[in-house]
Amino acid sequence: YILKEELEKYEIKTGTSGVDVYLKEAAILRADTFARGMEQRKPKEKQYQDDGINIYKRAETGKLGELAVEQIIQETYTDDTISDTSEHSRPDLISLGMEIGVKAVRPPNFPVILKKSTGPEIIAIVFPTHVKVLGVATVDNLNAFQWDDGIGDTNIKKKGYKTTFWNLETIIPFNSKKQLEEIYH
Repeated sequence: YILKEELEKYEIKTGTSGVDVYLKEAAILRADTFARGMEQRKPKEKQYQDDGINIYKRAETGKLGELAVEQIIQETYTDDTISDTSEHSRPDLISLGMEIGVKAVRPPNFPVILKKSTGPEIIAIVFPTHVKVLGVATVDNLNAFQWDDGIGDTNIKKKGYKTTFWNLETIIPFNSKKQLEEIYH
C-alpha cells in the first residue's frame, strides 16, 4: 500500500480531499511546547525505555492533528498536560461527549492503530505546511483494514498489539462539529 495512492482513492470515493487546515502560529507553538515537554518526561516511563524513538516527532504530530480538528469543530478539547502516558490513554474527544480518537501521521506513513480498536478514529495527515483532516474511520473499518508491514518501528512491531490502517477510502469526511456529531451518533 502506498499512502499517495490511498489518498487518491479516498478523493475519488468521497468527492473531497479532506479539510486542509493551516494552523495559526500559536497552535504550532502549542504543539512544539507540548512535544518538548513530553520529550523530557517520556524517558522516565518504563515503556519508553524500550521504545524511546522519535518522542518529540510523535508527540508533535499527534498534537498538530488534534489542533487541526479543534480548528474545524471550533471547540477546544485537547489536554496539554505533561503527564504519564496512562493519563492520556482515552479517546481524544471524550470531553465533548464523543468517544473518538485522533490519529495523525506524516507521509509516507499510515496511521498506527490498535489491532483491536474499540472506538472510531479521526485520521489526519500532517504535511509541512498544513494538516489534512480526512474524517472518521469506523471501528469496523479500523479492525478490517489493517497492515502490519506498514509499521516502520521494529519496537512497536515486536510488541504485537499495534498495526496500521490503510483503507482511506472508507473514511467518512466531516467539516463541522455538527457533521462529526452526526457521524458519531
